[in-house]
This record gives sequence, structure tokens and C-alpha cells, in this order.
Amino acid sequence: MTADQLAAAIDAYTWLDTQLAVFGPGVILAVGFQILWRATWRTLDRLADAHARLTAARELLADTRAADARPAEDTQPGTDTPPRKETET
Repeated sequence: MTADQLAAAIDAYTWLDTQLAVFGPGVILAVGFQILWRATWRTLDRLADAHARLTAARELLADTRAADARPAEDTQPGTDTPPRKETET
């Protein structure tokens, strides 16, 4: 740990100690719980959004594969090459 990191840790501890002295542990815990609550819901919203995006991408991929599985539409009727005749040996 560098001297700057140690000083930052001491400053953070001093700030927290001051907050506890001014507001009391109940307020600090309530604010911490509110921050945790918001972060949890934000994370759940992001997971739901990612799930929706993945589902949409899978559906698009499935539609693309289904389109590839269908035979192509004949754009020039009558120009097909005749099928090969199989020879018996």
C-alpha cells in the first residue's frame, strides 16, 4: 500500500467516523440499505434487459436459419438444368 493509498483510507475512515458521530448508526445503515436496494434493482433490470436482448437475438437467428432451410424462389422459370440421370452399373 502506498502512502497516498494509506492517506485515502485514513481519510475515508475519518469521514465515516464523523458521519457516525453526526447522524448515528441508524441513519448510516438506512442510507447504506437504500444504496444496496437501488443497486440490486438496477442490476436486476440490467439482467432482464440482457435476457430480452439475448432472446430477441436467438429468435432472429432462428428466423434466419428457417429462411435458409427453405428452397430459394425460382426467379427465372424454365432455365433450370435437367436432373442427372443415374446410371446403373
